[in-house]
Amino acid sequence: MGGKLDGLIADNVRAMLSGWGPTHKRYQWAKRIADHGGLIMEIACGWGGGNVPMMMEIDPQATVLMNDLGLVVLDEWRNHLAGERKWPNVGLAHFDATRCPLRSGSIDCVDSAGGIANIPGSNRAISEAYRVLKHGGKLFMSDIDLDPDSFRRLPVQVREDWKRSNDDPDAGSGYRRRLERAGFKILSLTTSSSTLDHRESTIAEIAAKHGQVMGVIGYTIEAVKE
Repeated sequence: MGGKLDGLIADNVRAMLSGWGPTHKRYQWAKRIADHGGLIMEIACGWGGGNVPMMMEIDPQATVLMNDLGLVVLDEWRNHLAGERKWPNVGLAHFDATRCPLRSGSIDCVDSAGGIANIPGSNRAISEAYRVLKHGGKLFMSDIDLDPDSFRRLPVQVREDWKRSNDDPDAGSGYRRRLERAGFKILSLTTSSSTLDHRESTIAEIAAKHGQVMGVIGYTIEAVKE
C-alpha cells in the first residue's frame, strides 16, 4: 500500500516490546492470556495488534485469530507477518465483532486490549464474545468506560443522546454489570481512574459545557463462561 503506512505496524510492535521481559508492566497480563492456550481471538486488534505481539513473544507457537473491521489494518498486518515470517499460527479475520461469523462455542479465549471500548454497540460485542467462547473459556479485557459518577452528573437528555449516538445503551454503567448480564462470571477485576481533557474528547467537551469534568475508569478483567 505504501506511503505513510509503510513500517507503521513494525514500529508499533517495536515500541510495544521495548524493555520486554518479566519486569515489563504488561508482561504478567500477556502471559496469563498466552498461557490459557487453545484458539485465542483478539478483538479489534487495530494498528498495535492489541496484546498479540506480547503474547507471541511469550509463545511464538500460540494460535491466534486477529480480528478487525478495518480491511486496511488487516492488509498491513498480513504484509507485516509475511515479511517477518514468524508467528505461523496467527490468522486474520475481517468481520464486525458485534456479529461474529463464528460457530458458538468455538473459541477458547477472547482478548480485548481497548478493542471493545472502541466498538459501537459494545454490549453486542460482549454478548458475541460470550456466545463464541467454549464453556470454561475466558475473556480478558483491558478497556475503559466512562466513570459512572461523572456520567450521572450530566443532564438526562445529554446522557440519552450520547448513548444513542454511540449505539451504547450501557454507557457509563461499568463493565462488571455488562459482563455479568451477558452471562460471564468475573474472576478478577481491577480499576484505575483518570479524567478526560475537554480539548481532546467529545464527551469531555460536552461535560465541560455543563460545568462537569468527565472521568473514565480503566478496567482489567478476567472473566469466564461457565
